[in-house]
Amino acid sequence: MDGISLILPGGGARGFSIAGSIKCLYERDIWFSSVSGSSIGAIIGAAICEGKTPDEIKEKILSFKFIRTLRPSFRGSGVLSSCTLRAFIDAMVDSETFEQLKIPLGVVATNMTSGQTEIFAKGDLKPALLASCTLVGFFESMVWNGTIYGDGGYSCPIPFGLFPERNIELVIDSSVRPDWNLGIDRGFRLWGHLPFKTISKYLLKSYDITYYHYGRCQIAARKCIVIEPRLGDMRAFDISKREFAIEAGRRAAERKVAEVLARVI
Repeated sequence: MDGISLILPGGGARGFSIAGSIKCLYERDIWFSSVSGSSIGAIIGAAICEGKTPDEIKEKILSFKFIRTLRPSFRGSGVLSSCTLRAFIDAMVDSETFEQLKIPLGVVATNMTSGQTEIFAKGDLKPALLASCTLVGFFESMVWNGTIYGDGGYSCPIPFGLFPERNIELVIDSSVRPDWNLGIDRGFRLWGHLPFKTISKYLLKSYDITYYHYGRCQIAARKCIVIEPRLGDMRAFDISKREFAIEAGRRAAERKVAEVLARVI
């Protein structure tokens, strides 16, 4: 047994729960030999791999001004500019290359032309992170080396198998059951029918449904340990619940500590 491979899927703001889970695991001297990440999981995973403490990660998450960095996109490939994603990546991660990290990191993104998963584990780090977390349609397209990339969760919700499978695979899964209320619009309300607000809830619901069911199939096929924060109906863009998500992650990890330690020993 070589150690624990930490698997960090996406989930938008729900992924902030990772910070709470990691704090709990570190306090029990549970460490990782590798990290695999998709979307927000890739960003926080990079921060973990370069040696940031859980408290440092939490502070950066809580202090980042998401609203102040929002800008509309005028490129026609998404509603919002990618400047928010770039700024958050810069705030969370100092390293510029995978080789600068202290723990091996694998990042998945979706090639939007071929529809296939692409894995990044060497070379430029921040472009790989941006590629992995670009929700197509919400954010302008991420074009890198002539290829258009989208969120890793489109093709690989839970990035298993990036490192040796003889390791214990520990997943921190921040998805929620996709039965949150979509609501039915009746009559005309100006705010309720503004394009981004109206369309976004349907796109997010569609993504949650696909992500959840595909992810469950992936987990069922693996002998892994899964930490599942209880996030209720928290939405992917609900940044106002950052502290709630972090605390939910801590509590979820506490429920799994004994199982993790039993497998390691």
